[in-house]
Amino acid sequence: MPGQRAPPAHPAGERACTRRGGAPGTTPRNKAGNESGKDIPINACINISWTYFNLGDTTEALIWCRKAIEKSKKLVSDPVGDLARAQNLLGSIYLDKHQPDSALPLFFQALQGLKTLFGEHHPKIAMENSNIASCYILKNQTDSALYFIQQAIISNLPGFDNTNIYVNPVKLNALDRDQLLGDVWKKANLLAKRGDSRKDMEASARTWLLASALIDSIRLSFRSEKSRLFFTKEVHQIYDDAIASLFRFYSITSD
Repeated sequence: MPGQRAPPAHPAGERACTRRGGAPGTTPRNKAGNESGKDIPINACINISWTYFNLGDTTEALIWCRKAIEKSKKLVSDPVGDLARAQNLLGSIYLDKHQPDSALPLFFQALQGLKTLFGEHHPKIAMENSNIASCYILKNQTDSALYFIQQAIISNLPGFDNTNIYVNPVKLNALDRDQLLGDVWKKANLLAKRGDSRKDMEASARTWLLASALIDSIRLSFRSEKSRLFFTKEVHQIYDDAIASLFRFYSITSD
């Protein structure tokens, strides 16, 4: 979703649930890479990096992420996609630092690696396309952002392959509904932002309606009322953005 850290590649995740100072099973360490990390597995390096990233320590996160990338590049084969995970993480750190030019090539590399592993339709493919879209949003390149957010939606919905940004899916049989909701939200905001034409505003309005239908579908999947209420609070920003966008559309078309 707009404003969130690119996950694990997220959405949406790979975030490590670890305590300050290192990942479970690793030795606590000082700042600035006082441990070489030579004997630490790639996956552990990635988890340590995610931990520091979540703690807001991008310096340490970068150190451990680069260790993971160095180790991954030495692999004869990479059946679990460690290199793509590390590239995505490094791109996410740069994106969080508002450095899209540094993040973009890493996300593109991760995308190609993930496609080799998973094919064209997979939540991680959708996530990576969404990360690329986020970079273009920071670069104020709305057309490119819309292209990649449409690719993210396609990657998440087997059977939907329309690259026309004005076309939305009818069936919501997403591989990852949370990822899809974030991408639909992003698309609606982008169309509203670019809304110089009535066509853009109408497409944005249709996309907000799609987001609303998806929210209802996700909410109904929860068994407890407590979970439904919590989810409703979590998505309140989507409703706020939709109301502002639709009000603007009404103001433009009511003349």
